[in-house]
Amino acid sequence: MDTVIRARCDVPVVSVSQPTWRTAAATGLAYLVALGALFVLLFLGPSLLS
Repeated sequence: MDTVIRARCDVPVVSVSQPTWRTAAATGLAYLVALGALFVLLFLGPSLLS
């Protein structure tokens, strides 16, 4: 009996124009910007206003 092995490459569909790492980097960057803005508003805002 001959054994037939079929190789199948199941690659998830990822958009080439916007890879996953770019989306993750943009999300992380937006998170850092929001965190920085929150820090400025909470800690530096009152001293700038008075």
